[in-house]
Amino acid sequence: MPSSDTAADNNRIISIAPFILFFISGGIALLYEVVLSRLLVLVMGNTVLATSTILAAFMAGLGLGAYVWGRVVEKRPNTALRIFGLLEIGVGLIAFAFPILYQLAGGMELALFGHSDGPYEARLGLRFLFSLMWLLPPTFLMGGSLPAMGRHVIRFGRDFGRHTAWLYGINTLGAVLGAFLTGFFLVRLWGHTTTLFVAASGNVIVGAIAVWIHHRYLKNKKSRPEPTKASKKKPPLEDEPSAWAARTAVIALGLSGFCALAYEVIWTRLLVLVVDNSVYSFAVILMAILAGIALGSLILAPLLRKIMTAFIAFAIVEILLGVSAFGFPFFIHLTPTPAQTVYVWFLLGKMPLVVLVPAIFMGAAFPLAAEAYQARNKQVGRSLGAVYAANTLGAVLGAVAAGFWLVPMLGFRLSSLGLPVINLLAGFILIAVSLRPLKIIVTGVVVAALAVAGWFAMPQDYFSQKYAELEPLGQLTYYDEGRSATVTIFQMPTLIRMLYLNGIPEVDDGKLSLATFRLMGTLPMLLHPAPKDALMVTFGAGITAGSASLRAETVDCVDLVEQYHQIATYFAAVNHDITNSPKFSMFIDDARHYLQTTDRQYDVIISDATHPRSYDSWVLFTTDFYDRVKARLKPGGIFCQWAPYHGLDPNQYQTILRTFQRSFPHTSVWSVGEAYSLLMATEEPLSIDFMEFGKQLYQPEINHDLASLGLDNIVEVLGHFVMGEDRLREFVGNGPIITDDSPAHLFFPIQATMREQYENWPEINFARIFEHRGSVIPYLTNVGKSEEDKAKILQLIRRRERQR
Repeated sequence: MPSSDTAADNNRIISIAPFILFFISGGIALLYEVVLSRLLVLVMGNTVLATSTILAAFMAGLGLGAYVWGRVVEKRPNTALRIFGLLEIGVGLIAFAFPILYQLAGGMELALFGHSDGPYEARLGLRFLFSLMWLLPPTFLMGGSLPAMGRHVIRFGRDFGRHTAWLYGINTLGAVLGAFLTGFFLVRLWGHTTTLFVAASGNVIVGAIAVWIHHRYLKNKKSRPEPTKASKKKPPLEDEPSAWAARTAVIALGLSGFCALAYEVIWTRLLVLVVDNSVYSFAVILMAILAGIALGSLILAPLLRKIMTAFIAFAIVEILLGVSAFGFPFFIHLTPTPAQTVYVWFLLGKMPLVVLVPAIFMGAAFPLAAEAYQARNKQVGRSLGAVYAANTLGAVLGAVAAGFWLVPMLGFRLSSLGLPVINLLAGFILIAVSLRPLKIIVTGVVVAALAVAGWFAMPQDYFSQKYAELEPLGQLTYYDEGRSATVTIFQMPTLIRMLYLNGIPEVDDGKLSLATFRLMGTLPMLLHPAPKDALMVTFGAGITAGSASLRAETVDCVDLVEQYHQIATYFAAVNHDITNSPKFSMFIDDARHYLQTTDRQYDVIISDATHPRSYDSWVLFTTDFYDRVKARLKPGGIFCQWAPYHGLDPNQYQTILRTFQRSFPHTSVWSVGEAYSLLMATEEPLSIDFMEFGKQLYQPEINHDLASLGLDNIVEVLGHFVMGEDRLREFVGNGPIITDDSPAHLFFPIQATMREQYENWPEINFARIFEHRGSVIPYLTNVGKSEEDKAKILQLIRRRERQR
């Protein structure tokens, strides 16, 4: 017979272990959500439509799983912990197969549609089916975790709401840790596949421990309710509600879930204004929202015993959520960042902690709704499954609505007004089923007054003025909120025009930028003997595409920004009015997806992607992307890619160049001042026909395009050459490369200051690459009409190279 000490230890294990396992399970779930979303975007494309379908598939699986498994565990309450363990093991086993499925999924769209444009709606539907195929099995099992663990912990229905709050809060707190580890360490150290294997192993271990605890301590334990002192003292939470009232709580939670995910989409767009566009900033945004949700649930847990009416408490929380969510945008402030600020402190300091307030109310809403519903239903597993499914379904609809409709159709202002009104209405409906008519009327008047006050409190131009703070000395000349990007264009006192996309500076028409864009559009066209068809990866303001059109017969462009035509109009003076050119065609799509599905071939492809460390552009700097580029190049084709010196530590910059040359062995490097480099890939070793190069350069349109920048003579243009393939190979050496699985270039030292990133690193990168510089002369052929001409030309080139 076990001793009392042994029995106490056993009870301690039985009491504490489930919460620890559920905490770890929450962390692992976030590993999957982050990594799988990134991998599926690589296959399905990076459009808002594609990512929304991925999210919808993910959340749909969770909701369906919660509903089904909630009913299953209710029929087998004594084996709930074992069911939880088996679900975790099942998720882990499926996850081990993800890398194989990932490799297969990439070719399925091609197999069904081939290389054709195809109906976009059909392709989108197919992507959704792919997402379901990938995500439904594991997320269906994940969805059962909360009902199963809840049914185990709340074995006899005692303190349902309090235990639900503890479980939900602890699980979400684990998700915060998972987001932190994934965003800052795991993907950087191990890549996507290994991180998935670690998560899968974690699931199997957590599941095995849960099954072991069940068989070791619970299998033969009799189920007999033994009310504690606390439960004896605690009065009933409320009278049993009607069936309609219970359903109302579920509907209100669905509305709350709709608003929560819509808020997350909109707030992320706004927060990029102040916390950068790096992989770290998105991790911090996700962590902040999850931390608030966890806090809300954990704060509520000890208070639930004192709450007499869950419906009223839930209603108050919904009303407060609406008020705090409405107020959140007023705390978005753009302030200068001192150069000595360490990046990690920049992120933490810039993040408006007020985001925690509405997130806390989101976290409190779920256990209150569960308590309100269970008061009628009386079945722990079914109650948890039903409310979790409702919350998840609302979240699916909210995410899709925010991406497809709210922002592009209504804009930030109406969305920021409308979503809180939904929260207020949810609160009012909950009160309407719980109070007497007079109190209902009073509450209705208060809710209506709050909605009207919100309308007048937020000016019509509030968000355009918020974005105008990006350039306080400039004049905001264009502002538009689109599906993929918020576009702002400024006219500066220096007469320079600047384009921002989602709060990130992308284009200006200053001399250095113009020289970069025009060289990027001209150099590959001059190096190719007869370029007919060109492709631009990203449009920007159309300057590079405009320069390329001066020699190419057709210029296609692929970009996600739907406002490209309006943007081009503001830069028509420097982009040759490219969007009105008969040579020009635009494809609104993700570049990788376009390259995979099109059957077009190009003589020249130019990638002017945004900064390599940007959260949404990293996919255009991997070997997998370069493989797609090679597949779309005609024989003898040329590929050019922009690579900045700033914002990349020396290892990052070197890795980008190493990766590029690994895919394109015959790479040369060209530099525009001390700011940017151009990577030029040719099919054969670089060979420049000097006379033909000059003949094309001196064509009137091309020469005029470059003249204002001092680039109207061949010696000056060739002076931007830095090194050929041999010296580049010496510079990059051996080391890691960037792949879809291992995006090392996304991660930079977070302890670096802003000055280091934007002043020191550019100087170091520029100095290091010029230590390996070589002459363009060995790559020249057909120089001059005579030996005397050749000698003079080579002398001019050497003199120009000494001036670098």
